[in-house]
Amino acid sequence: MSTSLLSNITINKHNALTDGYIPKKGREILPDKLINALMWKYQQDGGSFSVSKTDLRELLGLKSSKDDERIWSALATLATPIHVRDFTFQGREIKRAAVSFLINPKEYKDSEGTIELTISEEMIEVLKQKIGYTPLEL
Repeated sequence: MSTSLLSNITINKHNALTDGYIPKKGREILPDKLINALMWKYQQDGGSFSVSKTDLRELLGLKSSKDDERIWSALATLATPIHVRDFTFQGREIKRAAVSFLINPKEYKDSEGTIELTISEEMIEVLKQKIGYTPLEL
């Protein structure tokens, strides 16, 4: 992913998730940034996709491979179920559910450091039904 490509990307910040629903430690903002970046990837590639660690770092505005552990920690946070309410899934109304944003993230031992990600179908439905986006220019 080149820097010139990133300068033309607009990521939509999803207010419903990033304004307090994702469990974080202290002032950590990386899971919030990661959600917004992964939603952009979802819009480009669908619910399952692979991304190199280098491209993910660039998308998050991180410059060093020293940040890879922070990224993995944020991915693990997004694989933890969060409490969502009042949405419809597969034709049934759901009062409340524990839904993970990511399902089983995996990092492969290859030269690119490829990370395979799947956003849960339930979370995609929650996001579609609880629209609340703010455009973020990169």
